Amino acid sequence: APLIYVWLGTQLPKWVIESISFSRINNKEREIILIINKKINRKLHINLSNINIKLFYLNLKEIHSNIEKSNTLNKSNNFWLFTSLRFEVLNYFIQKNNIDSFFHAEIDNLLFNFDDLDDKFNQIGQGIFVPRDGKNRAIASFIYCNRKSCLDELLSLYSSPFNPENDMQALGI
Repeated sequence: APLIYVWLGTQLPKWVIESISFSRINNKEREIILIINKKINRKLHINLSNINIKLFYLNLKEIHSNIEKSNTLNKSNNFWLFTSLRFEVLNYFIQKNNIDSFFHAEIDNLLFNFDDLDDKFNQIGQGIFVPRDGKNRAIASFIYCNRKSCLDELLSLYSSPFNPENDMQALGI
């Protein structure tokens, strides 16, 4: 299963190469994908190519977002909007590219080797696997999904009667 990073909104942080390189070093055979919605400079593009990262640019208008229309999502700044919007981006990308299972990590996570983790999750069942930090909240720092429809189900929670304020609440439902 590929590892998919999503970075929306602002330009990529200066430390992105170090973070993704760490994941590449520890997961040499895994396909690593970075989806962004802002064009990057040529030097950064070359640096990402040098560490064998597949880079995809996605115009957010392509996904016809329903999350942006949510009345309960905390939009005090774009941070909470983008943390939820990434699930629409992931859903669009896996559908368009016919990806059945994938890992997703936040770009500020340093990932060690997780070669057999997808096999272990597949033995448990099908769904979305995400760490929780409470009864009603989960953290999308590192997730695994082995059933495409899970993202559709997750995205449906951004409406009544659930109305989460952010991605952590949606994942906790």
